[in-house]
Amino acid sequence: MFWNLMASGILILTGIFIQAEAAEEKAPVKLSLSAAVETALKKNPGIRFSVKNSEILTARVGEARAAALPQLEIDFSYLRGTANYAPQPGFSLGPGSTASESDSSFDNYNVTLTASQLLYDFGKVSSQVQSARKLAESSGQDILTTSKGIIFNVKLAYYSLVQSQKILEVNEETVRQMEKHLDQAEGFFKVGSKSRFDVTKARVDLTTARFNLIKAKNGVSLARVNLNNAMGVSVDFLVEPEDPLTFQRSEMTLEEAQNLALLSRPELLSFRLKKESALRLLENARDHFYPTLMANASYIDRNQSFPLVYNWAVGATMSFPFFNGFQTVRQVDEAQATMEAAQAQEEIQAQTVFQDVRQAYLNLTAAEEEIAASRTVVAQSEENLELAEGRYRTGVGTAIETTDAEIGVSNAKTSAIQALFDYNLARAQLEKAVGTSIEKKAGP
Repeated sequence: MFWNLMASGILILTGIFIQAEAAEEKAPVKLSLSAAVETALKKNPGIRFSVKNSEILTARVGEARAAALPQLEIDFSYLRGTANYAPQPGFSLGPGSTASESDSSFDNYNVTLTASQLLYDFGKVSSQVQSARKLAESSGQDILTTSKGIIFNVKLAYYSLVQSQKILEVNEETVRQMEKHLDQAEGFFKVGSKSRFDVTKARVDLTTARFNLIKAKNGVSLARVNLNNAMGVSVDFLVEPEDPLTFQRSEMTLEEAQNLALLSRPELLSFRLKKESALRLLENARDHFYPTLMANASYIDRNQSFPLVYNWAVGATMSFPFFNGFQTVRQVDEAQATMEAAQAQEEIQAQTVFQDVRQAYLNLTAAEEEIAASRTVVAQSEENLELAEGRYRTGVGTAIETTDAEIGVSNAKTSAIQALFDYNLARAQLEKAVGTSIEKKAGP
C-alpha cells in the first residue's frame, strides 16, 4: 500500500513537472519592435543575397584593376618528336640506305618566363575600374534598400499583431457586456418587468459576440505567424509584443520629406551610381579607338637535353586598332544607349520616390485626423451606452437600444484601434519613402 501511494505520488509530481516544462516552453517571448527588426536583419535570406551580390561586384573592381598590374607567367613544356627531311637530288646516305633511315626522334625541354606591364592605354583600364567601383557602391545601396524593405515588413507585421490583440481585448469586453446584459434581461424577465424577447435577443447577441471573439483570437494567431515569417523565425515561435501602438504627431512638411528623400532614398542613390558606372563604360568604349603600349620581357631555357640553354628578350609593343569590323563603333553605340537608359531609369525612380513620399505623407495626415475623430466617437459611444443601460435598468429603455449602444462602443473602439494602426503604418511608410528616420523632425 505504501509503495503504491509512493508510486502514485511520483507519477503526480512527474506530471506536474512535465506540465510546468511544457507551459514554460509555450510561454510567449516578449519582444520589442527594435528587437524584432534586429532579428529579421540577421535571419532574413534577402539580406544575405544582397550582401553576397555586393561582394561579387566588389571583387570585379579588383579584376578590372588587375590589367594595370604586372603580369607574370611561367610555362613548362616537353616534346618528343622527329625532324625528318627529304634528301636532295644527288645526295646519298650510303650504299643500301633509304630516306626512311633518316628517321630520328629527340627530346625537347622548354621553360619560359614571360613578364608584361601596361605602360599606357589612354585610360581604358582606369575607366573600367571606375565603372566597376560605381557598381560596387550601387550594390551597397541595394543592401540598404533590401534592409529597409525588411524593416517595413516587420513593422507592418508587428503593428498588425498589436492591433489584433487590442481588437481581441475589445471583443472580450463586448462578451462581458453581453453576458451582463443577458443577466439583466433574465432578472427582469423573472420579475415580469421585461418580456422573453429581451432574454432571447440577449442570448443571440451574446452568441454573436462570442463568434466575433473566436475570429479575433484567430486573427491574433495569424498576425503572430506573419510576424514570425517577416522575422525569418519558426512559425511556432510565440511572440508577445512589448511596444504598443503610439501616436506622435510629425512636424515634417511635404517639401522637407521630398528633399530628404532625394538625399537619402537608397534606390535613387543606387540608380545614380549605376548611371555613373554606365558613363565610365562609355568612356572606356571610346578609349578603344586609341593604341595600347605594353612592355614585355621573356627568359627561356631550352634544349634537347640537360643542361638547358638560356635566352632572353626585352621589348615594347604598341597595338593600334586599325580596323576590327566596326566592333569598337558598335560598342560605343551600345555604351551610349546603356548610359541614356540608366539616366531614364534614374528619372523614373525619382518620380516614383516623389509619388511614394506624397502618398505616405497624405496617409499620415489623414490618419492623424482620424485618430482625433475616433477618440471623440469612443467617448460619445461610451456615454450613449451608459445612458442606454440606465434607461434599461429603470424600465424606460429597450433591449434593442441597449444592444445598439453596446455594439456602437465596440465598433467605435475597433475604429479607434484601426486609426491608430493606420497612423503607425503610415509613419513607417513615410520613413521608408523618405529613406531614413523622421524622428528628428517629429514633435510630441
